[in-house]
Amino acid sequence: LQRNHVFDDREVTKEIAAKLSNEHLVRKANAFPYQLLTAYQNVVDVPVEIKNALQDALEYATKNVPSLDARVAICVDLSGSMSSAVTGNRGSVTSKTSCIDVATLMASCLMRKNPDATLIGWASRAGKVEMNARDSIVTNAQLLARSASYFGGGTDAHLALSGLNAEKWMGDVVIYISDNQSW
Repeated sequence: LQRNHVFDDREVTKEIAAKLSNEHLVRKANAFPYQLLTAYQNVVDVPVEIKNALQDALEYATKNVPSLDARVAICVDLSGSMSSAVTGNRGSVTSKTSCIDVATLMASCLMRKNPDATLIGWASRAGKVEMNARDSIVTNAQLLARSASYFGGGTDAHLALSGLNAEKWMGDVVIYISDNQSW
């Protein structure tokens, strides 16, 4: 649409933005947050209305994420390997979306639907990450991804559980989000 100058027409731009950010259409399409994040990351030089509409759609898609009636710990791999493209290296068709983008997005979505969950980041060390579950999904995912350098580059997967055990955390569900490249 950008290459063909469709967005030069303000009315058409408003119409497209309205469709992209229509909650009913987003939910009906069962759009996953990951799909919308990838679209958001791949639009360049588009009007702000289009970027905002994609972010709105991402928020609506979060309503498709389950709310768990349980005490939840979300353990997110923030190791160096998570910077790899989610598709792997596939030459000219390698995705801009990295494993850490998807992991932090999913953690943010789960936090939105389970605001009392405990969020643990881990790599060479582990620790709780404070997040305002009401902030935008994109903002929280970016904040969590930026915290990765604090946790080091290694992949010591047991650290999150060890930390929960050390504080005698009594929960019902532990969710690990990782590329599974660990030792």
